[in-house]
Amino acid sequence: MQTMLKNMWYKACTQADIKLLQSKKRFRNVSIMTAYNSYRDRINELGAECFTKETGQQLVTFYSVDRWKSEDLTKTKHRKTKKTIDPVRSTNVISVLLQERLWNLPPSCTKHHPGKLTVYIADSDKQSLDTLFVKLTAPPFSIQLEGLPENVVPIMHQAQDVTCTMPDRTHLSISRD
Repeated sequence: MQTMLKNMWYKACTQADIKLLQSKKRFRNVSIMTAYNSYRDRINELGAECFTKETGQQLVTFYSVDRWKSEDLTKTKHRKTKKTIDPVRSTNVISVLLQERLWNLPPSCTKHHPGKLTVYIADSDKQSLDTLFVKLTAPPFSIQLEGLPENVVPIMHQAQDVTCTMPDRTHLSISRD
């Protein structure tokens, strides 16, 4: 086991190491530490697909409600300005094509305010989430809110001003709800 972990650390796994990992159920659905958040996000996406196939559950994705935010220039730490796209428009509604692109941006391009949240629940189409109820595991102390089970807390949505970095390096200022 120790040799396998060392080989994993140095990206030098042997076939015997891989066979051992595949034979151990305790290595399934565990947290993985990576150098980059983007690696972790992709590993989680692949893991979620495998989990749904193994358990027969379905993933449901909730989407942010994005609107245009009026802001022409954004100051950076070095007192330079970066041009933020703010097209002339008669509405704050973002086009369907651009909205899809915004939802699919990695969290690192939206200051870690992701455009979608994927969870395991009942079947649905694109929805936005008003309140998410989370069961705390191993909290420092138990909490009981009226009308909710022990250690279950609501997380309410809040509008956030987000500057998104698009693949072509342009910046879009939106209000993400």
